[in-house]
Amino acid sequence: MKEINPLKASYHELVDFVMNMLETANREPGREDAAIRTTYYAAITFLAVANRLEETALQLQAAITDAEGRLRDTLQQATRMFLDAADRSQKSADTQAESARRYAQHLTVATWVLAGATLVLGIATCVLVYYTRLMAMKA
Repeated sequence: MKEINPLKASYHELVDFVMNMLETANREPGREDAAIRTTYYAAITFLAVANRLEETALQLQAAITDAEGRLRDTLQQATRMFLDAADRSQKSADTQAESARRYAQHLTVATWVLAGATLVLGIATCVLVYYTRLMAMKA
């Protein structure tokens, strides 16, 4: 029987080794000791549980990796949506700012026109007062 390194052996190699040890112990006359059989069965059971734990850990790792991938995709989509919303908001703000700038320009022009009209009306009022006084003095 060949010896194996238990730290590097696979599950199946360990099971084969334990089964060979059990068969060897059972073949020797007078060696059918219940303690030996119990120890080997305990070792096989321990190996079976360890194998199940390893398989479960691999499944858990795959599930975690899958969940991480989905979470990463969801976060990327949320980030894209947030950035798109920010871009739309920026464009809307730029459009509104341009509209407000044009409105302010129109108000400035209208204010200057009103100031000019007020000046013209003031001069016209002065002229009317002057001619009204002239007419009042002649009469």
